[in-house]
Amino acid sequence: MFAWAVYAFESWLDWRQHRLYGVATKPALITYATQEEFSKAQAYGRDKSRLHFVKAAWDMLKMVAQFWWAYYPLLWAASGLLLEELFDKPPADHELLHTALFYVLDACVETALSIPLQVASVFGVEARHGFNKQTPALFLSDTVKGLLLNCVIAPPLLSLFISVIQWGGESFYLWVSALFLVVQLLAVPVYINLIAPCFNKFDPLPDGSLRQGIEQLAASLSFPLRGLFVVDGSKRSSHSNAYFVGLPCMAKRIVLFDTLLTQAAGNDKQVLAVVGHELGHWKLNHTVKGLLLAQAQMLALFWGFGQMIHRAELYEDFGMPKGATPVYIGMLFFQCVYSPVQHVLSFLFNVVSRKHEFEADAFAADLGYGPELKAGLLTLQKENKGTMLPDPLYSAYHHSHPPLLQRLEAIDKAMAKQTTKGKKDE
Repeated sequence: MFAWAVYAFESWLDWRQHRLYGVATKPALITYATQEEFSKAQAYGRDKSRLHFVKAAWDMLKMVAQFWWAYYPLLWAASGLLLEELFDKPPADHELLHTALFYVLDACVETALSIPLQVASVFGVEARHGFNKQTPALFLSDTVKGLLLNCVIAPPLLSLFISVIQWGGESFYLWVSALFLVVQLLAVPVYINLIAPCFNKFDPLPDGSLRQGIEQLAASLSFPLRGLFVVDGSKRSSHSNAYFVGLPCMAKRIVLFDTLLTQAAGNDKQVLAVVGHELGHWKLNHTVKGLLLAQAQMLALFWGFGQMIHRAELYEDFGMPKGATPVYIGMLFFQCVYSPVQHVLSFLFNVVSRKHEFEADAFAADLGYGPELKAGLLTLQKENKGTMLPDPLYSAYHHSHPPLLQRLEAIDKAMAKQTTKGKKDE
């Protein structure tokens, strides 16, 4: 019942936003875009919105079908038969191996079911609006690589988590939360050195004024810069971005999309402003705060699961045979029970994220890059055909970043405040 209520609420929000994509004439308040740019952004948003309605309905029907026809219990039974067939081992005595087979089968099913909508997005919406650069061969390669990596990395980690849960007793949630933190930290170097290179090529940023400017900016903030790289994002899409990656309190890499450099058209200050925004997240400890929030969320999640892990009715209500209480299946079922809390937390995390975005913008403005940051954000908005008429309720519920107009106004205020402060200091 709650799932249907959430679906109805989110569909209402989606419709509120979708109506705004029907506006054809650029409102007077949008002064930063031409009518042509506005029309293109509206058309892109409208097509994405239509596909989103289909995806949301599909996800809802899939979830209902999974529980109506006891998909997880049936797949658990099938993976048990496969375990006996392949390894001649009784499933009841080998829960970890049984869980690994279950996970792999489920991953294959989920990947297959997701392909039609992914194709519609990549080769339909994204291609129609000039963003897609993927070939069918590259799309298939990415899909296969992603599935293989998932099936290689996830089962051992899942087995480790289940072992800790079984070993930890009533206080297992403390140990599992600590393990989750360790895995999060170790995932960073694994992603940088093993996973990301499987999908993209990372080349050092060539010597020149931009590289020198970024290095000087990083040095002025004592940012532990380890390397500057350009990633071939244009291999798949025309969308652009920039980010830094690395463990807390350790050296980090700054990665620029090649599309960002193309869109900036040699305007180093715009790129420096975007990088200054990202360094603001580091200087203001936003990444550490986000890590701690995620840790608190996991602690609450596993504590709640600990209250229900041994309740046979949780498993039986979802179709498992009497007496069958595998840990991973219990986690999947508990997520359904925990869903109301998860939706509230997701909204609160977006509130925090938007606050951090405003703070990072103000940080870049304080560095003297206010005008360039505004220009850079406008360039990204136009090139990415971002939403120009966001519905307030839809944006507040879904978006981790504030609407562009709010960000531009906040940057203006930060620059005015900086000017006032400078006059007082004189």
